[in-house]
Amino acid sequence: MKKIFTLLFALAAFVSNSMAQPGGHNAMKFAGKASFSVMTTTVDVESDTIVYAGSDFTIPSMTYNMSGHEATIPSFTIKETTYEGGYAGVTWQEQDFVTTATDGKAVTGKILSGVFTHNDGIYNVKLKVQFKYGQMPHEITYEIDGYYVKAWTDKLHVLIDRNYTVEQVTYNVRTYLDGETTKVDVEIPTFDMKATTIGDLTSGGYTVKGLVMDETQGGYYRDYHEDGLTMHFKAAGMDADYPLSAADANNILVVFEGKSIKIVNVFKPGAMPFLITTAFPDPTATDIKRREWREERGENDEVVYDLQGRRASHASRLTPYVKIVNGKKYLVK
Repeated sequence: MKKIFTLLFALAAFVSNSMAQPGGHNAMKFAGKASFSVMTTTVDVESDTIVYAGSDFTIPSMTYNMSGHEATIPSFTIKETTYEGGYAGVTWQEQDFVTTATDGKAVTGKILSGVFTHNDGIYNVKLKVQFKYGQMPHEITYEIDGYYVKAWTDKLHVLIDRNYTVEQVTYNVRTYLDGETTKVDVEIPTFDMKATTIGDLTSGGYTVKGLVMDETQGGYYRDYHEDGLTMHFKAAGMDADYPLSAADANNILVVFEGKSIKIVNVFKPGAMPFLITTAFPDPTATDIKRREWREERGENDEVVYDLQGRRASHASRLTPYVKIVNGKKYLVK
C-alpha cells in the first residue's frame, strides 16, 4: 500500500539549513546531467536543475532546434506527487499529472519513474517524465540525474594587504559521484568591497568543478589554473574579464566539518602581481593559507606597492611608494 509522505520530513536530517520556502515547504535544488527527446531529436544538457518543494517538482525550461526552428518549452511544476519510502530512500511509481506551464499552456503527462537516494552525505534524485505541452502533437521525455545543491550563507573574509570583511555572501556547493569518486563543485559568489588597498573592487562569479579529496590539503581541493576559467574583476584600472591561469594561484579548498563548512579560495585574475585570498566564513583559514603560500616562496610579511596599487619587487625603483609590513601601511617619500 502506498504511503504519502512529505519529503521535507523524510529528508529533514540533511536539510538543516533551509532554502527558500515557496508554498510553505523548503525548496531543494538538485543539479546534474539531463536530456529531453522530441520525436527523433534528443538534446543533452550538461547541467540542469530541478527543484523539489513539499511534494512538488519544478521542471526547468527546455530549448531545442527542429528543422531550423528554435523552440522553447517553458518551466512547469508537477504538484502533489505521491511516493513511498522514508529517509532510507524514496521512490515515485508511474503516475499521471495535469498542470500549467509558466506561459499558461496546459501540460499533461506522467512521471515514469523517480528515486531519491543518499549515501555518506551524497543526495541524488533521478527522475523521468513524459508529457505533452499545449497543442504539440508529440510527447516529450525528460530525464535528469541530479545531486543536491547546498546553499551556504555567511561572512566572507578577504585578504589583500590585510583582512577585509564582506557581511554576507552565498556559496552553492554540490557534492556528487563521478563513477566511484566523490567530487565537489563550488559556485564562487560575486562580492563588492569599498576602499581596499587597490580601491573599490568587484570580484567573483564563476564555478570551479571537480574538487576531489586531498588528504595533504585536508579537504576537497582543486588547482584550477588550467581549467580555462575567467572572471570579471574590477579595481584600480582593471575592468574586464580576466583569465584565471596563473600557476602560483587559482586554487580552492573546501572542508566539511559536521554541519559547517570552510572554503578558502586563492586567486589572481589576469596579470595582477599579487594574490587575493578569500575565506568563508572563518578568517583564520585565510591566514593559514596565505602563510603557507609565503613560506613556499620564501617571502616575508613586507610588501611594496606603487601609488596605483601595483605590487613592486624593489622599493628603490619607486618614489614615493607604499610599504606594507604585517598588515600596516607606510608611505615612503
